[in-house]
Amino acid sequence: MRAENDKARVLTVWGGSGSGKTTLVAKLAAESEARGADTVVLLCDDVVPEMPMLSEFEGEDETRRSLGLLLDMAGDDMTGDAVYDSLVIKKGFSHTAFLGYAYGENLLSYPPPTKGQAKAVLSAIRDICEVAIVSAPTAFCTSTLAMTAASASDLSACLVTPDIKSLAFLFSNGALFPAYADKQVRILNHPENIQAMYDWGSYPSDFVLPFSAEISGQGRERRLLESVSSAGGMAYRQAVSDIYDLFAAAKEDEVHEG
Repeated sequence: MRAENDKARVLTVWGGSGSGKTTLVAKLAAESEARGADTVVLLCDDVVPEMPMLSEFEGEDETRRSLGLLLDMAGDDMTGDAVYDSLVIKKGFSHTAFLGYAYGENLLSYPPPTKGQAKAVLSAIRDICEVAIVSAPTAFCTSTLAMTAASASDLSACLVTPDIKSLAFLFSNGALFPAYADKQVRILNHPENIQAMYDWGSYPSDFVLPFSAEISGQGRERRLLESVSSAGGMAYRQAVSDIYDLFAAAKEDEVHEG
């Protein structure tokens, strides 16, 4: 077990419904895997479980192992072994594992976790990996685990799509997200046409995720963890790599300052 200051660094992704959180989290996971960082992907949404969207996981792990069950049995302390037993492994991934709500579960499947339970689970996760990538649900302020993870984040990534609904979500909920301004980046996702790019050209985003028909197809077919080969897919991957670089640099800066 590592010392407190050696706990895994945390990257939290949040945004409104349909903003592309699941896709970005999947591609960040693939990027972290490619870089050889031991990673746990924490999927906090108990309304629309994301685990079934990422991939068709082999065996029974996808339905047998659940974040909800882990939180339900958590006390004030949680061991790394208990977390290991709840992780779902994707064939071909040697550094990355997944933890989320199982197919068919919802917010009524388990009692709401306490803040103590959420802290215990997050602490145990950070003890067994180098990187924790967290997908916060749309209603993140109602998720004790997502809010706990956000408070511990080295970087949070806010996604917005070029439409009024997405912008309204950002302006209404941005102040509720527990993140320091210098640890947060805004990402404009999927400008599918030139007009949208012109209309949103002045939006203060740090990154733009270009539209990729290939990645959209992967999402429909539960293949988001697979590699890409098209020009649009490679451009999306480069943007993801740039976001990951900033995340890694944020942690290094914190260590140097300490």
